[in-house]
Amino acid sequence: MNNNMTDGGAAPSIIIKEADEEQALDIVALGEKIFNNSWNEQMVNTSIYGSYDEVLVAMEGDTLIGYIIYTAPSEDCELLRIAVEEKHRRNGIGQLLIREMIRRCGEKSGENIFLEVRESNDTAMALYEKIGFREISRRKDYYREPKEDAVIMELENITDII
Repeated sequence: MNNNMTDGGAAPSIIIKEADEEQALDIVALGEKIFNNSWNEQMVNTSIYGSYDEVLVAMEGDTLIGYIIYTAPSEDCELLRIAVEEKHRRNGIGQLLIREMIRRCGEKSGENIFLEVRESNDTAMALYEKIGFREISRRKDYYREPKEDAVIMELENITDII
């Protein structure tokens, strides 16, 4: 299903849709720009075609400008990856991707969503807090290059949000 998303400040030409094999290499390329430990094509395709994972992409025309990968195997969902092209950041695209994930998890009887984020990623944590996530714990020295803690965040009762 394609959703033309216009709230949250994103341009009206942004479409959020389920990813397919055509976007896998673009997802990998964007991940390599952003993450120290990016996913390879096999990992992305496993999520695209897997039973529990879902991959959504933000498209501007034929150009992938962002994606979100999450897993929803039960009432507890987990955001695994989210990325937005640098020139499209601070335009609400990340928020649109997260809100669509919340909606879809809620439709599958999801109750809570968890995520982990580098403690130094203030921008991401501010976005998550704006949406309603709260810190519940930390994993000491979880990330490498550079070594730092992971902040574990949770969004509870998502059916109350959607």
